[in-house]
Amino acid sequence: MNDHHYYNVSYVIPKSEGTPMYFVQDNNQFIRIHELSNRHRTAYSVNLKFGFPFYGHTINKTLVATGGFIYTGDLLHSALVGSTQYIAPFMANFDASIGKNETEIKYYDNGTHFICTWQKIYLQDQQDAGPFTFQVILQNTGNIYFNYIQIPKVKISNAYHDHRIGLSDAYMSQHSTRQHIARVITLYNKIDLDKEKIFNGVSVVFDMDQICNTFTDCTSCLANRSKRHNCSWCDDIQKCSDGQDRSRQQWIQAQCHNIHPDDVCPNSMEDIYDNFHFSSSSSSSSSLSSSPSSIVHFEQRKQSSISSFQPYSTLQTFRTILITLLLSVLILSLIALTVTYIYAYRNPTSPAGMWLLEHRPSNYIARFKRSTGSI
Repeated sequence: MNDHHYYNVSYVIPKSEGTPMYFVQDNNQFIRIHELSNRHRTAYSVNLKFGFPFYGHTINKTLVATGGFIYTGDLLHSALVGSTQYIAPFMANFDASIGKNETEIKYYDNGTHFICTWQKIYLQDQQDAGPFTFQVILQNTGNIYFNYIQIPKVKISNAYHDHRIGLSDAYMSQHSTRQHIARVITLYNKIDLDKEKIFNGVSVVFDMDQICNTFTDCTSCLANRSKRHNCSWCDDIQKCSDGQDRSRQQWIQAQCHNIHPDDVCPNSMEDIYDNFHFSSSSSSSSSLSSSPSSIVHFEQRKQSSISSFQPYSTLQTFRTILITLLLSVLILSLIALTVTYIYAYRNPTSPAGMWLLEHRPSNYIARFKRSTGSI
């Protein structure tokens, strides 16, 4: 068994070549993807009947490609499909048009398992190698199985298509400028299998580890914090993560990357008061730069959460509302006075105009001079 941080990988090698241990035989419930028949470098979208946790991120739709892999990304671009966010039992330059009627790409979904088989498919640039048959199974627990039924012993060329066997995932971050929006794809994990161990009858099992983003509450999140996965709970977005998954953009924007390592789940009024007292009296700040785009944030002694800072945030919200109301009243009063003055000036016979004539500044000056002269 090989430990790949997110998955434990094991090769199930038979004593003699035969049917792989986890291989699912074809039945009448398998659906042939006719859209991929007689095609090359083509993919077909399939909706899953269950949420499949890929690196802990729930996948509800996949792209099954003629190239011997499944794409799990949300962003469709030729530079991404096949480069990352893939599940590749045997990625290569396959062409479904070569095998004629014997070549099939088919799938079966029973609500807990999604099974896809590439049956008797040929390499476009190495047709003499013969047909390949292999299978991938996605289980609702997050486990993945590769089954190899017919794998010719040939060195696969990378000249026209990458040859990969394994898994890969990445997260996307978005940066806005005045002219455009830039999207950056960052590969954070990749598993490459040993191609020498891939032959007829072999099964490869990817046993998904307890990844941070699979936990949905603070207690279980922090209980599974270890050297392997440095899980932190961000109450602002109600997520558990180590900052390295597809939710990284949201994690950074909510400043969850600045959570203190000693954080605990707030479970009492004492914790809430302690957090409030510390945040209002602390004058120091620190920056935990986990990436170039990280933001300076005040360090907290305990769990960063909405509930922990509610007394402070409520007072701040009240002050903001009060100041906003006062400014609004002042601005509206100035506007009303200005409009009234303009109206009275342009309409001297109106009541407002007559009042303005009687109370114009020159009248007050004349009265002041007369009263001064009589003294």
